Amino acid sequence: GLHSGRPESGNWNNYLQYMNRQIEEILTEYEDIAGIWLDGWWDRPSHETWRTEETYQLIHRLKPDVLIGNNHHRTPFWGEDIQIFEKDAPGENTHGFAHSSLTVEEGLPLETCDTLHLNGAWGYTADHRPK
Repeated sequence: GLHSGRPESGNWNNYLQYMNRQIEEILTEYEDIAGIWLDGWWDRPSHETWRTEETYQLIHRLKPDVLIGNNHHRTPFWGEDIQIFEKDAPGENTHGFAHSSLTVEEGLPLETCDTLHLNGAWGYTADHRPK
């Protein structure tokens, strides 16, 4: 991810193939799956770069009823069934995450996600204090 310190190397196409194989394995090996929640684009902010249409077609072909949400902070693209807002109510941008082009998509279920830590961490930290 952005500012993660990971080297700018590797084969992006191989990674996307690997990711899609992992998604296919989840969808074919486990029965009761209601949704796939993707955590955004991070340092490659483009649905073309991520080839989301290919991934979403795979998901909907294997499990037509599975809902897809992507926390990319933009108006949903083709194939996305949920609109996600991070640390904000739908349509707000108090934390600065929302892209300037973001609009609330009428007719889609809406979700907002937030941390439970006062320090803003998404996972366990030694100074954990619930909100």
